[in-house]
Amino acid sequence: MNGEQVLVLGLAPDCVPQTLLLQRAKAVAEELHDRRPLALMLAKKLLYAVLSTSQECVILMKKLSLCVLLDSADKDEGIRSFLEKRWPVFTGY
Repeated sequence: MNGEQVLVLGLAPDCVPQTLLLQRAKAVAEELHDRRPLALMLAKKLLYAVLSTSQECVILMKKLSLCVLLDSADKDEGIRSFLEKRWPVFTGY
């Protein structure tokens, strides 16, 4: 499957020529740097699990990850910062 096919299927939000790939990857990394560290860590673990674990196990891991995120201080900080109209300061907990 090539990048354009992945884009058409909705599996990726963007498709860039190979010459711009590193530049785009750096831009995405910068964007992710400011996101919730706990959520990113769990998302990475789920992505790796998809490659090596059964579908049932991945679904269970997804549900457990959601429980962890919904009970995190980062979730509270996200809501609080939104209500206070400021950028959040996530701690990863």
